[in-house]
Amino acid sequence: RPFEKLDLSFIPFGDAGFSELVEAFLDCPKATPKYLLLRYCRIYNSYWKISRLLQCPDCSLVRIDLRNNSRLQSDTAEKILDSLQNNSTLKEIYLPEIRSNNLWEKLVPLIFNTTSITATYASNHSLVYFGDGKSQPLLVVNKHPDKKVVAAFKVIDHYFAHNFNVRLFEKMGAPILAEMIAFVNQGFEIRDKDILGVRMNSSSGNGDSSSGLCGEHGCRENNNLTINYIIARNIPALLGFINH
Repeated sequence: RPFEKLDLSFIPFGDAGFSELVEAFLDCPKATPKYLLLRYCRIYNSYWKISRLLQCPDCSLVRIDLRNNSRLQSDTAEKILDSLQNNSTLKEIYLPEIRSNNLWEKLVPLIFNTTSITATYASNHSLVYFGDGKSQPLLVVNKHPDKKVVAAFKVIDHYFAHNFNVRLFEKMGAPILAEMIAFVNQGFEIRDKDILGVRMNSSSGNGDSSSGLCGEHGCRENNNLTINYIIARNIPALLGFINH
């Protein structure tokens, strides 16, 4: 039976001990604890090994805390990010100081991949914290407990908030389409507060509408239309396409 929480903080086992710990969990991933705390353990160059564990389908880690160890190199941080592409359990990973000026740009496609509707739908919807304490507003959207709602919200926000094109639904696979139909059919029962408790699409009030769901990082502003209204006003067109 796995530990709920394993706290080895302040035990200076270093890189060798950290490597052995990760290897042990790789040998028996179902024994991985949900919460792993490794602060002040004198870890220097073996952070990358945690990415192997995060790629394991049976890994049950929900929170990892590696703060107060040696600074993290940019390429190692990116490797950890890459390992989260198909990870749906990890919610928080606390890291020591990261030597990177563009890590945020690497995080955006993980959380909000806009290369296609399928990619957006399959983005990481679980991670709510990554890094060394800096603000990451993009991750707020992932805090909603229903990940199907999060996925649908991201798709609608990017592809339908401005110029609704019902034909975009043709590009969806059957499972995604089914989820989107269920989401849209809720209509006015969906409220902004049900998604995040805030309007992700409100303007700043000074005519500047550059801070949409992803703000300055490239995603779209919805021009004062609530996501609820966007969905509701297009239900006839969507249902007409579905019934066609």
